[in-house]
Amino acid sequence: MGDFISTTIAQQLNVPKFELAKAIPVQMVCQGSRSNINYRTKVQFTHQKLNYQHEFDIMNLANYDIVLGTPFLYQHKVSICMEPPAVVIGSENPIPLKGPRIAKMLSRAMTTYEDKLEVIRNGLLSYTKKVCCDGLDTPLPPLREINHKIPLINPDSKYLWRPSQCPDALMDQWLKKKEAYVRLGRWVLKPVANASPMLLIPKP
Repeated sequence: MGDFISTTIAQQLNVPKFELAKAIPVQMVCQGSRSNINYRTKVQFTHQKLNYQHEFDIMNLANYDIVLGTPFLYQHKVSICMEPPAVVIGSENPIPLKGPRIAKMLSRAMTTYEDKLEVIRNGLLSYTKKVCCDGLDTPLPPLREINHKIPLINPDSKYLWRPSQCPDALMDQWLKKKEAYVRLGRWVLKPVANASPMLLIPKP
């Protein structure tokens, strides 16, 4: 819970206020049991020996002008006694809201602008164009030192060359892929004794 000042008092005193980037929803302490905090103010707060600049959230309070919540109680080490009834202020100067016992709650709020989504989408596509290109236009990654070995069962074996045949229906795709792989350096045309057989299977 925070420290609040009513909108009526804020208007009557003409306190300086600044608008929050995102409204904060509040329940129970306001009129109608539910409201939003849109503005905050920083004013000179004076009470007994206290005299300093203090921040308040401006909202529609129910039956109160100012509510001093847990931030005020913590910063001034306030002790509340029941018998006899008393309120003891342990620190005249506010201490910072820091330490292992302080929890920060994020609003998790966001605003979407439908009219700007297309501009944002195009900007992201342009930014990632170099890494999200088509597979046929992607070059090989940088060469790195090989840190493993795959031993052959018989390094002296020679495998007979068997020509691969491509179905006529896939010939255009095969030629485009072959030209792209040769252009990118994935495949290198060289005369060798053995070659790995290739199986051309259409995708379902």
